[in-house]
Amino acid sequence: MPMISVPLSAVAAETAPSAFSLQTLILGVLTVLIAYALIAIAGLRRQLAELSVPAKPAPVQSAPAAAPQPSAGMTPELLAVIAAAIHVTLGDTRHRIVSLSPASQVRADQTSAWSVEGRRQVFQSHKVR
Repeated sequence: MPMISVPLSAVAAETAPSAFSLQTLILGVLTVLIAYALIAIAGLRRQLAELSVPAKPAPVQSAPAAAPQPSAGMTPELLAVIAAAIHVTLGDTRHRIVSLSPASQVRADQTSAWSVEGRRQVFQSHKVR
């Protein structure tokens, strides 16, 4: 029987186990799919629970609060428009107008460039409804 000479590196390369066998790959994919399915089921259960909660009864309308006193240059019509805009924006939530003043009466320290820029960034970060 003749001796066959094979380099040792070729034998080592052929006998080295692969990093991922087919069974390991299938098991990993199934694990991920099961995890996604459980997350989806949990989300559906939460949505169904929110739908099954009975609707809250309509809030009892209380007597309207006294309207703020108009300052110089504010007509009752302007106050009505402002109140209507607030009602449309906030919806049926409870709200009350505490005070109104024209923009010309803003204090000088509130109109600095830094405060204006800060307010612009805050308003820009809000989500538009």
